[in-house]
Formats: sequence, C-alpha cells, structure tokens
Amino acid sequence: MQLTLWQWLVQGIPECISYTMLAWILLSNKFNFNSIVIIGVIQAVILFVFRFLPLPFGLHSLIAVISLSALLTVFIKSRYSAALIVSLLVVVFLGVLELILIPLQARLYNLPIELLFTDPLLAALTGLVQVVVIFAVTLVVYKYKKANKNKR
Repeated sequence: MQLTLWQWLVQGIPECISYTMLAWILLSNKFNFNSIVIIGVIQAVILFVFRFLPLPFGLHSLIAVISLSALLTVFIKSRYSAALIVSLLVVVFLGVLELILIPLQARLYNLPIELLFTDPLLAALTGLVQVVVIFAVTLVVYKYKKANKNKR
C-alpha cells in the first residue's frame, strides 16, 4: 500500500519513531531520545521510498526489520544478531497490533474495514492508535527495566 505524503507525516514518521523507541529500550538501558528520533525518521524515509517501488505485499516489513537492525547496530553499537531479533519482534508486534486494532476500530466506528485502508485520512487517524499503544508498551517496558535495574 502506497502512503500519501500526508499519511507519512501524520502516521508513518510517528509509527517509525514509536517502534524504534521500543526496540531501543529492549536493546539498551540508556535512553537517547535524539538518536531514537533520528533512526525513526531515517526508517520512515526508507520505508516511504520502498513503498513506491513495485514490490510484493509485505516486503516492506522485511526491509523494515533489516534497516532497523542495521541502524540500531550503528547507533547503539549492539551485536547485529541482537538488533535483528529485537527488530523482528518489534515489527511482528506492530503487525499483530494492526491485525487487532484495525478491525476493532472499523467495528467501533461502524465503518467498512476497506474504508480504513482506502481513505488516507481514516488510515492515518486509525494508524495513530497503534502508535499510542506502542508508546504505552514502551513506557511499561522502560519502567520495568528501570525498576529491575535498581533492584540489582
């Protein structure tokens, strides 16, 4: 699915920042907001460009995993294998959220699910819900890791 520039700005960039933040927190104990935003924006640009290429459905998810893991490896200096596993988990988590939240929102708003995919405004707005959920999960993971770090 191709994104409009508006969808990319409103949903694409925040989504990439949110899942980059989750991956960062899972890989590192040090929170670096500037690096997270930089990686998220780079990730959003990479995926925006790849969505314009005639690629099979879902291939952009594989590109997201590979590019996110490479960026995390460079910025955090983590092992690539660890970054790859975390990136895969985060992108799968995003996919599962989409599978749950999009039909749920279609039902909640009493709209055909197809409309949530074809209308750029509705697609962006409903996509923001998963961004909020990812940020909330990230906050919980961060608090949990911080609390457990203090116990040691």
